[in-house]
Amino acid sequence: MNRLLALLFATVAMAALTSACGPPCPVLWHLFDGNCYRYFGKRVTWAEAETSCKHHFTTNGMAHLISLNTEDENRFAYELYHSSVGDTPDYGFWTGLHQNEADGPWIYTDDSEYDYENWLPGEPNNNYYNEQAEDCVHVWRRNANDDNIRGWNDVYCQEVMPFICEVEANDP
Repeated sequence: MNRLLALLFATVAMAALTSACGPPCPVLWHLFDGNCYRYFGKRVTWAEAETSCKHHFTTNGMAHLISLNTEDENRFAYELYHSSVGDTPDYGFWTGLHQNEADGPWIYTDDSEYDYENWLPGEPNNNYYNEQAEDCVHVWRRNANDDNIRGWNDVYCQEVMPFICEVEANDP
């Protein structure tokens, strides 16, 4: 009986140690500055992309569409995207930046601060397309000239494009 208890205790201790020392990010995700990121190449609407992100977790929370809070993070995300699509013009990827109402304030899906921006010249312009407001944001890649700019564009949310999800990394 004592051996069985000792074995059970050792198994529980190893499981706890393994989970505490596990990887910071789930498989296929990339660590950057304390967060985990994953590019998804499936072309979907903005709402479908956010819903898809919410199906992924770490011990610290649920994933959302990426929030681009610094120039370094913007560069990292663009390189993650570009490494997946190569030099093929693709129109870019969804971010979590959006407006809940036409011409309302810009907010992120994860409620992080909107204090960094990298809008393309003339954006956001809130143009309307078939009476739909441009309430969602993507990082635009029309051609190789955009690779250094990594600029943002507002677009209507029913467009379809790939996306990047972000979630806080597991505790070390």
